[in-house]
Amino acid sequence: MKKALYVLGLLALGFAACTSSGEVGNFQLLMKDLPIDMDHVWVTFAELTLFSEGEPPVTIETKDDEGNPLRVDLLELREIEGEKAKLGTIFSGSVPAGTYTQIRLILTKAAYVAFGDDTDTEIDLFVPSGEIKIPVEFTIEEGDDLTTVTIDFDAESSVHVHPTGKGLYIMRPVVTLVSVVTE
Repeated sequence: MKKALYVLGLLALGFAACTSSGEVGNFQLLMKDLPIDMDHVWVTFAELTLFSEGEPPVTIETKDDEGNPLRVDLLELREIEGEKAKLGTIFSGSVPAGTYTQIRLILTKAAYVAFGDDTDTEIDLFVPSGEIKIPVEFTIEEGDDLTTVTIDFDAESSVHVHPTGKGLYIMRPVVTLVSVVTE
């Protein structure tokens, strides 16, 4: 059952990039989730790529504070019983200034823990494409302004039992744009 709840968890990541002209701006990608009847839904991201027309893509490795691939529990990114929602930071840092038309996230692993499983046994989820493409147009201005893109990764709509009945679980990521804000 879906409820309009927001969750925000913060994992700070840094990246510095420069173009041939040296113009850079600030960018942040945040994520949230709606509730699902599972205790955990883990997604591990390898990288994110920003695409713009006429320029080479900007690819950024997504790492946690210890330098490991960024592993996010989507279910920590939700509002629970009126508590203020948290946002998960996938990336925050400098990128080349310009207009971008797509964000692509590469997933290396997905897994979940069944509701009420006190052993925290992870069940692997097969992600057919291994990536999430998010069409969105936003501009990163040169200077100190921060452009923040917030997306919603809907775990409940993304996790499915494979229709063959072989017990295979699939994640077909359902991700939508929430907002683009420049401050």
